[in-house]
Amino acid sequence: MTRFYTDNITFDDGTSFLDTTGEIWLGQTGGNPTVSQLSADFDTSAGTKITDSTNIFYVDKGGNDSNDGKTLSRAKLTIGSAITAAGVGPAVILINPGTYVENISLTSSVSLIGMQSGVDDRIVQVTGGLTINLTGRACIENINFMPPSGVVGITMTGANVCTASITNCNFEMNNAVGINLTNDNMDLLCTHIRLVGAVGSNTITATGGCIAILHGELEGGDVIALSGTNEYSQLGGVINDVGFTLADTSVLSIFQGVVSSGADVAIDIGATAEVTLRGTAIFCNHVGGNAITGTGTLIWASVTLAGTATSIQAGLLPGTMSWHPFGSTSVVGVNSYNSDYFSANSATGEVTLAQYETDTGQTIGAVNDDVLTLDLGGTAGGYILEAEIIGFESSGPAIGWIKLVGGARTTGAASTVVGTTGKDIGCDTSLDGITAQYVASGNDIIVRVTGVVALTINWKVKLTYTFIS
Repeated sequence: MTRFYTDNITFDDGTSFLDTTGEIWLGQTGGNPTVSQLSADFDTSAGTKITDSTNIFYVDKGGNDSNDGKTLSRAKLTIGSAITAAGVGPAVILINPGTYVENISLTSSVSLIGMQSGVDDRIVQVTGGLTINLTGRACIENINFMPPSGVVGITMTGANVCTASITNCNFEMNNAVGINLTNDNMDLLCTHIRLVGAVGSNTITATGGCIAILHGELEGGDVIALSGTNEYSQLGGVINDVGFTLADTSVLSIFQGVVSSGADVAIDIGATAEVTLRGTAIFCNHVGGNAITGTGTLIWASVTLAGTATSIQAGLLPGTMSWHPFGSTSVVGVNSYNSDYFSANSATGEVTLAQYETDTGQTIGAVNDDVLTLDLGGTAGGYILEAEIIGFESSGPAIGWIKLVGGARTTGAASTVVGTTGKDIGCDTSLDGITAQYVASGNDIIVRVTGVVALTINWKVKLTYTFIS
């Protein structure tokens, strides 16, 4: 059952009744009474009486804007005329089916309700956008918005304190932003909405305020761009073929949802931004794309991350992002982070995530081979390095293993091996003499191995590293 609340009535669809005098009651419960029951059984104690003095208006394609709009027989022709008649509100405007070619601007507490035969039948269509700039509350239900080219779907601006609720509505965009929210004092609650973005335009641009989406579907467009002090929350639903970018102190929370992005990055987290994921799947379907990048704060629980290149971008080095994983988390993708390399701080609950690289090489005789090269990147900082190295010689057969533990630093342009590298070696007798070391070259750290005379050795290296800046 859907309820809409305004400052003076409760609209409870399916339970609006006429009493014996022809007056309308809203909020009455107990089922639809028969005509014979009305005079005897109709309980008015729980309802709100709607009379000619109540601020309720009708809009119909057969109406006339010269009418007062107070009854269906005296309905307005346009939604804008009904809004004007409603004045400062609060008011309810009931819109009959049809296509209304107009942009809607709400500057007072008005509820727009499309009259329908079922919850999912959006049979009121507005060929225009919706602008909300008011003090108070507004509700919009059961309307299909199809703005013309260049017209924003929902615009919330100004300095007023406002809450807008949008339920069972479609927004199909054409060369324009779907939702544009710029006011820190405005809250937008969307329930069961579908927003189809336009290529070349942001699906959502928000620099302030709060957006909450319950079981909605967002599809297409460029990105959902959050910045300033904006807070965006989503419970359930699907975000398809669009990603998020967060800047400044913006906050993103997704619970039991799915983000399937066709962009380069599904979620990009700015340095001072924060993302919380609970029971959520994040997929990046773009070739070479990443599920999550950035340097902000990520908090997750029971999350699946998958990207075609890396689940969490290689450039997103541990130490530059604050990680707080809880519960079971699955990370899928080439060069993805692995839960085996979490280092937890039991006192704070914070987690440092270490990345690893693997590579192979070969030595023939007592020569060197640079098996693996790690680029330290353009950010000045330090690394802890731990290399696990294994060599195999097939004629013996024989194996040898080496473990290197050391440190390195970079200026962002040049690397240096720091301190004495710890080294453990174990091998079959025929491989006595194998060794390995870290070598600084340019802005790289190289894992270099040395073979033994007259033997061909195949090598594999796994280098785990943790970065701090």
